[in-house]
Amino acid sequence: MSIKSPYNFVPAPSENEVFKPEWADNVSHDIPFSDGESGEIELKITAMTPIFIRNGHKKDDKTNDFSHYIDENGEKRYFIPGSSLKGMFRNVLEIISLSRLNSNLVNDDRYSYRDLSKSGNLYLTKYKEFDIKGGWLKENHDGSWIIEECEEFAFIHHKELAKNGVPFRELFLNKDPKEKTAKYKYGIVSENKLPGTFATYTKELFGNVKRLMAKYESDGGRKGTVVFTGQSSKRNEFKDRNGNLKANGKIHEFVFFDNISPKYLAITPEMKKDFKFIYLDHDKNNISPDWKYWRNNFLEKGKKVPVFFAKDNNGNIAHFGLAYMYKLPYKNSIHQTLPLKEYVNKKNDLANTIFGYTSYVKDNSMKGRVLIGNAFIQNDVTPLHEESEILGGPKASFYPNYLQQRIENDEVKNYKTFEDNSVLKGFKRYPIHNDVKHGIYNEKQLNNKKVFASFKPLPSGAEFICKIRFHNLRKFEIGALLSAVTFHNTESKSYHTIGSAKPFGYGKLKISSLEINNLKHNLNSYLASFEEIMGGGKWLDTPQMQELLAMSQHTSESLVYPKTPKDFANFKTDKKALEDYSKIINHENKKIVVSSIVNKSEMLKNADSLIFPDNSFKNLKIFIRESGFIEIPEELHDKLFYALTVIFNNHPDSRRKLSNKGFRDEYEWKTTICGWVGESIAFEFYKNLTGKTD
Repeated sequence: MSIKSPYNFVPAPSENEVFKPEWADNVSHDIPFSDGESGEIELKITAMTPIFIRNGHKKDDKTNDFSHYIDENGEKRYFIPGSSLKGMFRNVLEIISLSRLNSNLVNDDRYSYRDLSKSGNLYLTKYKEFDIKGGWLKENHDGSWIIEECEEFAFIHHKELAKNGVPFRELFLNKDPKEKTAKYKYGIVSENKLPGTFATYTKELFGNVKRLMAKYESDGGRKGTVVFTGQSSKRNEFKDRNGNLKANGKIHEFVFFDNISPKYLAITPEMKKDFKFIYLDHDKNNISPDWKYWRNNFLEKGKKVPVFFAKDNNGNIAHFGLAYMYKLPYKNSIHQTLPLKEYVNKKNDLANTIFGYTSYVKDNSMKGRVLIGNAFIQNDVTPLHEESEILGGPKASFYPNYLQQRIENDEVKNYKTFEDNSVLKGFKRYPIHNDVKHGIYNEKQLNNKKVFASFKPLPSGAEFICKIRFHNLRKFEIGALLSAVTFHNTESKSYHTIGSAKPFGYGKLKISSLEINNLKHNLNSYLASFEEIMGGGKWLDTPQMQELLAMSQHTSESLVYPKTPKDFANFKTDKKALEDYSKIINHENKKIVVSSIVNKSEMLKNADSLIFPDNSFKNLKIFIRESGFIEIPEELHDKLFYALTVIFNNHPDSRRKLSNKGFRDEYEWKTTICGWVGESIAFEFYKNLTGKTD
């Protein structure tokens, strides 16, 4: 089985696969294209599941209400912000037009790793390559950081610390620590117990491994400072069956010895950024307690902070952390991973050409030619009762999900990580749900109210009207926009998703009543123009279209988060990875429907002379398949029904099957014919043929 997840990915194109419109550099708001058109698209948006968009247009509004404003009668008028809809439609257009994964929306973070489970794993192998040293982190007046290297550091036993009144042995011997942080330890030991004079000796551990140890020495000892790190577990000491003393768990702290001629090592801005990200400096709810303690009480007050670090071959800092075995940063950040690192001219894909782009570089931005207005509610609805869910999920550091992995016989032989030349899975999407689900939380999560987000959704059935206005778009570009809105004319069975509660099934949207105004051509003409330039049938079969439509049309039993953090560790142990969504639903015998607008147009041109075979159902299927069709246009439904009627009336086997089975039990009607015309129309065909209503 694949990893269960409420999200999945659509592959992002490589730089060579990106579609680059040749007119991208000629776009202007003042000088129109000779074939440019301006117009308006009006559409109705219906919530198929409860929907929630937080009321964020007022900075001082901290409620959990749906986005709204107060009208002249003092009533709340709900709306979906145009900016939210723009992001929703643009994401689909990026995918279908083979545009680049937008690096502006993907933080260039460098994740880290720490795994002590196996001696030969990536972490311990890499860690052993470095000579770990101790030092003091300081902040200069300009905000830059340096490390003052101590002469050396040694381990000091909790028994030795007890001689100076440090009670760690008593606190942790066969007892689970109340808190596991270094902050807790510093809170129960007075500052004057940290400096001292010490003697050192060497202790042999096993093989050729030796450890420098420290003990208190009042006469002639070396000056140093005791440094505490976190207590990951209790200290266990016991005797085995043979009476031999056994022990496990942490029993040492550290002594950093003063350096008479200290050496100062610079921390680069990139390294400072990576360190702060690792310790979640950006997340006030999840920031490392130890880092928060050192940052607020020491670094920001001009005091030094004890750190461990390693040097590279040039004697510069390679990485550093707050613990002896600290998290190691991966070799590659997000933007150093494929395909992002190979993207060259980030402005000349179709999404940027139509919607515009911004840049940190002066005078290197372009206003979009599409304006999406707010979608205002049209019917009277009452918000549902307040819900609370944990809306966060696995981060990109969970490489079994976020990086492309090679799965063979339902497992990954060798995981790709950010240490490798890896490929990101692509555009993150949330497959549709049939209804909303609720998270299953453990006691620890339930007791931490800070991690829950509360919201008051509007019910399913809420209807909104939206207008999309555009200026100076070429026919192909209008086709791309319409294709993004309608999932290439499959809006009858494809759904958009919106809002922060998408992982639980909220925000499933149906687009209908689409009207295009002030334009030269009809819907199919624009869609066909886009399809032809993108590659016709080959484009419809690309992984991008297959995965997008799979997630927009089909739900799965796999759309849930794992129940506990331990599940994520078990996934790695079991060599599991997140499968492509099209493969997941294929396991569940669900069909991805992709229909060619070009083929439909050609078929309709010859509609008067076209005759569906009526000598056998097998020949009818072959004819439709060879015509390049998956769906049959509405204009041909009568002819199709005529052929089915003849087949039914002239073939006893067909009549017998339908007489003995109901509609949903008869395979060809439930799958093939429903695929041609949709379930509701297929059922009408079935009732007219048989007179049955089951």
